[in-house]
Amino acid sequence: PEITLEIVSTNGFLNPSKREADLAVMLARPARGPLKARKLTDYSLGLFASHEYVATHDIISHVSDLQSRSLIGYIDDFIYAEELRYLSEISSGLAPDISSSSINVQHAMTKAGFGIAVLPHFIGLNDDSLVPILPETINIRRAFWIVVHEDLSKVARVRAVMDWLTDIVTADVTLK
Repeated sequence: PEITLEIVSTNGFLNPSKREADLAVMLARPARGPLKARKLTDYSLGLFASHEYVATHDIISHVSDLQSRSLIGYIDDFIYAEELRYLSEISSGLAPDISSSSINVQHAMTKAGFGIAVLPHFIGLNDDSLVPILPETINIRRAFWIVVHEDLSKVARVRAVMDWLTDIVTADVTLK
């Protein structure tokens, strides 16, 4: 009650240290600033392609097969967090052929059969039009962090939203 929730989804950063946001869900724990952070959850990512893409291309049986495939990923100059550099973690020299700064656009391009993308399991495994690629080999782990300015960390409305987010994520088995 009496809480107005405004969710800003951005590829940039609204800075809780400068009070541009009451709280933020971030890909990395901030290293400095008057901030308090707690891990919201760990999550997994993997490679995904559409059924159409898999049906019209040779079988991928090894990571080296990815060198000759159309890969979807982030635009290098727009990567705002090192945690988004998935392809180099899979194999050195991998680079996207088709890029977007948005995970939602990458998901749509994967569904449309444009290529193979690294997607969070909570997206890829919940989309029946996609199939996992090399699931026994590729399992990337990341974490989401709740970050709040230390002055707001004990404010009831901020705590209520933090607790609400934690409850939702804890109940969501697709994040595990």
